[in-house]
Amino acid sequence: MKIAKYLMMALGVLGAVLSIVYKLPSYGTHGLIVLGACLVPVALGILGTVVVQGLPRWASAISAVSFLLAAMKTSKGTELQNIMITATAGLVVAFALLIRPDRPRAASVARR
Repeated sequence: MKIAKYLMMALGVLGAVLSIVYKLPSYGTHGLIVLGACLVPVALGILGTVVVQGLPRWASAISAVSFLLAAMKTSKGTELQNIMITATAGLVVAFALLIRPDRPRAASVARR
């Protein structure tokens, strides 16, 4: 599930880049919430890659809620559909990681 973790991080980065391209931070709190909601899964994915080997289940749940928030905030308005689709795809990947979390491989024993 390492690929799913990297895919979740990539979708978060894509959502953040799209929100900057559409100048969402200039909309005030609404835009900053969407930008922050897209960056939370990226931060948790980095945490699951660098600090802890494997993405914990709680980090997948927080990422799913974050993507859901970003999708709900961008559901109104036709110009923000790209961010909504990206957040929905990230939500699906976060649910997949919630069902089957990314765990580190067990240490192998040397055979003689």
